[in-house]
Amino acid sequence: MQNQNRKTIVSLLVVQIAITLLYSFALIEVLLFSYNQEGWIGLQSNLLDYLPHLVVLICSLWPQAALIFKHKLHSQDGEIMPMLFTFSAMQASLIVVDAVEAMGYIFVYPEALLVIQRFSLLGTAALFLLSSLRYYGFSSSNIGMYTFLFLAVSLLISAMVPFSSYHGRMSTMTPGYEMYVQLVVIVLYAVAIITFIMTAVKDKTSLNVKRSIAFIMMGISIYLAYFNHIYTAATSIVLALPATVILVLNAGDSL
Repeated sequence: MQNQNRKTIVSLLVVQIAITLLYSFALIEVLLFSYNQEGWIGLQSNLLDYLPHLVVLICSLWPQAALIFKHKLHSQDGEIMPMLFTFSAMQASLIVVDAVEAMGYIFVYPEALLVIQRFSLLGTAALFLLSSLRYYGFSSSNIGMYTFLFLAVSLLISAMVPFSSYHGRMSTMTPGYEMYVQLVVIVLYAVAIITFIMTAVKDKTSLNVKRSIAFIMMGISIYLAYFNHIYTAATSIVLALPATVILVLNAGDSL
């Protein structure tokens, strides 16, 4: 069982590393294309759009690596972090389209990618909520079933929203169905944050408080990384860095 758990976590970490490398390559392509087309202005604009994703991706790798090196794969963190952070890496899917277009290719299945984008937003928020419940004391005996249920509902909602409501950016609160998707995501994150706060109040040990604060910071960072504004980009990066340090230092520790 321990070897199987290790293989699962290592596999998820490898997947996330692969996504990070793909994202880095796509980011370079987009930046080069934007610089050739618009000069420094285009370069700065696209860097603002996509750099927070790269920072969050790299930051979310370290807590999982710490679990492996500390041999804490069967800890509570080992049950939660790998799936959560690997899934959140899917939010970087938007840059793939921009990179493909920058290289002169036509993206054949934009609808499929749109479903992935919605699914990553909803699924990550749902997993954050499930993680907060797990840390609060939710029984882990049925965690697999609830994870499947949360993700299945997220996928169903993602597929049901009409493609015609897409206006080029999932992160914009444009009128229509995409706005409702954003509202659902916001509600899920808000409930997760409240649950983490309740967890810290319920058990005021130093480790529990630090862990709750770190997850709140990381959750907000992952969500804000999807918005292309200078304030949200800076906030996302500023929150991700200390959250990562806290999670790495305390990965796998018991209360």
